[in-house]
Amino acid sequence: MRQLYLYTRVFRIDVVVFTNSSTIQRYCNKYGMHSHPVVQTNEYGLPKIKYMLMKARQMYPASIFIYINSDILINPFIFPIAEYLDDFFGNSTNV
Repeated sequence: MRQLYLYTRVFRIDVVVFTNSSTIQRYCNKYGMHSHPVVQTNEYGLPKIKYMLMKARQMYPASIFIYINSDILINPFIFPIAEYLDDFFGNSTNV
């Protein structure tokens, strides 16, 4: 979580955390990250990614959404690469 907070400051990104944990929600609020409850889960209780992305798209106007599972260490190069790919594929001459 601290790494995500650092990235919000360095890369000026918005972090959206889907959680039903009140502790994590408080941490997000404290550090200016957005948190939303997990609404739809599968039969094993795992969140359905589709509905998390739909909620994020509905609530936040952005051209890039990156899903990262909580147990993944985030390489900071993902942000400029995502921006490059958005520019590349957003230009119809490159598709």
